[in-house]
Amino acid sequence: MLLLGLREGYRGVRVIGYQHTLVTPRHTTLLFAPGEAARTPPPNRVLTVGGVTRSWLESNGRYPAGLLVEGFALRQSSRASLERRRPAPGERLRELFVLWSNVAELVVTARWLLEVAGLRPSWQFALRTHLEFPIARLSESLRAAVVARARDFSGTPLEENLRWADTIAYASTTVALEALMAERLVVNVDLGEPPGVDPVLEPVALHRCAGNPPQLVGAVQEIADLADADFSQQRDPARMYVHRYLRPYTAQGLARLLGE
Repeated sequence: MLLLGLREGYRGVRVIGYQHTLVTPRHTTLLFAPGEAARTPPPNRVLTVGGVTRSWLESNGRYPAGLLVEGFALRQSSRASLERRRPAPGERLRELFVLWSNVAELVVTARWLLEVAGLRPSWQFALRTHLEFPIARLSESLRAAVVARARDFSGTPLEENLRWADTIAYASTTVALEALMAERLVVNVDLGEPPGVDPVLEPVALHRCAGNPPQLVGAVQEIADLADADFSQQRDPARMYVHRYLRPYTAQGLARLLGE
């Protein structure tokens, strides 16, 4: 109705849409049902944050041909590679849990953290939460157990968090992409929510999935044990994937947005 009103009131107005952040299979509101696009007034074009989301939306969303245009990411900027931290013999591996999307995810992932900590008592743990879903929203007993086992990095610079961590466990957050950009190993925590919530939409080096805490332990150990030569072979493809996903801003991209 808004688009119809604009075009009725301002003849010749051009309407540009912008897909501004990550996409996951759970974002079903971004997908057209069969025949829906033909009955929906579209904008003149929709700029995506990069080629990965454009391709995924074109393949799954039934968008009219030519509507989606590969653009750039405004909310994220390129992140420099971080030197790989190699724990010395006897030094503890460091795992960062990113708890992000909602309270339900916060609760379940916090329980995963505690179970993984029980399976690997020698590991160090930290967590990073969304501003709207702090650990204060956990029950008192669960919060006390988490605080006793993990450091809370919430509200601190992400750069410092990624530098501290060996691997990052997450469910659904752009931190996964930023971690891959920094050449950190990431493991998606599959909480069993259909459809999936992982923003990593293609098979990617340095990325694994886990369906339960023991699988998470195995995935973390596997990628943490990668030999330096194997790690070097995987880091460039991981960075290239994120570069395609979150295209850096360019003047040409802005010209596309403005239709110049």
